Amino acid sequence: MLFMSIYPWAGQDRMVVTPELRITKGRKGEPGYTEFADAEDIRLAAEYAIGLAGKYARFRDRPGEVMGALALAHPFLDGNGRTILLIYTELCHRAGFSINWGHTTKDDYLAALSAEILDPRKQLLDAYLKPHVVNAVSRKDWPALIGGIQGLDGLDKEDLVYQKIDGSEPKLQYRGYLAEAVGRANES
Repeated sequence: MLFMSIYPWAGQDRMVVTPELRITKGRKGEPGYTEFADAEDIRLAAEYAIGLAGKYARFRDRPGEVMGALALAHPFLDGNGRTILLIYTELCHRAGFSINWGHTTKDDYLAALSAEILDPRKQLLDAYLKPHVVNAVSRKDWPALIGGIQGLDGLDKEDLVYQKIDGSEPKLQYRGYLAEAVGRANES
């Protein structure tokens, strides 16, 4: 609600504001390349993740599976990583565990996450996160827990690509917003 006058898509999922956009990260064929769910598949991916999170023993044993499905959904134009991390932390809490993010690095985590989205059968994000599973921490300790991810300052340049499903360029308002956001990050 705070940002709707600036960004008309704030707080709305992609199915509502940009059902025609396909979002990818990185260059196809290179490490870290990620294709996120098309808008019509967001709900399916998110519901699958929530369903998996309700199976507490499996979730604790395979913590990357839920995060991978949530990340695949990529429901917003901006703020997915932060939003999904908070939702994931809550789901972990409900299942009785937390991830000790202070023992992870953003680059290694994102590489494992991209690999998970590309081929969940390999369980690479499970392998990355499982050594960092600890007993649930109090919600009041979440800022320190999440802030413990090395490199999570939000100032690095994202290489997300926004393209219409038909291959054409997206609306100018989205490209302008992205260019402005990257410019601000580079000035910091």
